[in-house]
Parts: sequence; C-alpha cells; structure tokens
Amino acid sequence: MAEQQWLLGISNTFHLIATLVWVGWSALLGLYVAPQPSRAFAPAPSASDSLAASLTNRLNRLAYLAMAVLIVTGLLQMSMNPNYAGFLQVQSAWAILIAAKHLAVGLSIVLVFYLNFATLPDLRYHYERAIRLGEEADVHDLEQRFRLLALLNFAFAVLILLFTGLATAIVGPASSTPLALLM
Repeated sequence: MAEQQWLLGISNTFHLIATLVWVGWSALLGLYVAPQPSRAFAPAPSASDSLAASLTNRLNRLAYLAMAVLIVTGLLQMSMNPNYAGFLQVQSAWAILIAAKHLAVGLSIVLVFYLNFATLPDLRYHYERAIRLGEEADVHDLEQRFRLLALLNFAFAVLILLFTGLATAIVGPASSTPLALLM
C-alpha cells in the first residue's frame, strides 16, 4: 500500500508541474501573444518582439510534453481514486466534474492542434509572402481567428482548473493533499 501512495505522490508532482507548463503556455498564448500575433509568428521579428517569439517556440514543445504527462499521470491518479467507478460511470458529483474536466481537456487539445497545424502555418505563410512581395500582410481574419482560439484555449485551461478544484473539494482536503500520502 505504501508503494501506491508514493507512486501517487510522484504522479501528483509531475501532474502539477505539467499543469503549470500547460496553463502557463495557454496564458502566454492567450494573454500576451494573441493581442499581437505578428510579434511571435512573423519572420524576422524586431528585437523587442524576439522574446515573444523565443518564449512561444520553446514553450510550444514543452506544452506538448506537458500534455502527454498530464494524460498519463491523470489516468493513473483517476484509476487510483476511490471515487472512480469505471469508464463512463458518471454516478456522482465528483464523476460529473471529472467528466466535464475531461471534455474541456479534449476540446483544449483539439484547439491546440488546430492552432498549431492550421492557423499558425497560414499566418506564417501570409507574413512571409507579404515580406517577399514588399507589401502589407492581409492577415486580419487569420489574426482574429488566432486570437479567438488562443483565448478560448486559455478559458478551457481555467475551466479545467475550476473543475479540478471543485472535484478536489468534493473528495475532501485531507484525502487530496500531498501530506495525506505520508500518513
């Protein structure tokens, strides 16, 4: 039994670190980059915009790693939770909140893939084309879509934290704190 508690404790630690990366990346994208996407995604950004470009590129890779860690550690934690009754067994308030959380996670993942593999390549293409042709980039609609999706992804990150907090409150603080694992 003690091994399971240590495994859960280690899983919780990695889950929290991955959550920090995922939510931090979502906040950076939605609150800092989205208002002016060109500072992070246009080729040859100015010196003042190079921080946004550098952070976005580095955190993008970390966000995918965090997503994988969240899935693995989340499944482990859920399977070890006494409130878990089985796949699609939504019979309690805790299970409803966890199901809502998983729905928000799934929607966030879809948004991130759409942002990274559809919207951002279009933006970069139009920025590069404008530079090549020496004209103003006509990317207003693409930037608006990026802003909306980045803010929506950040909203999903906040919702995921809300659902997690509520589900934790239902279970009770004593059974969900790391100190309880040592007792």
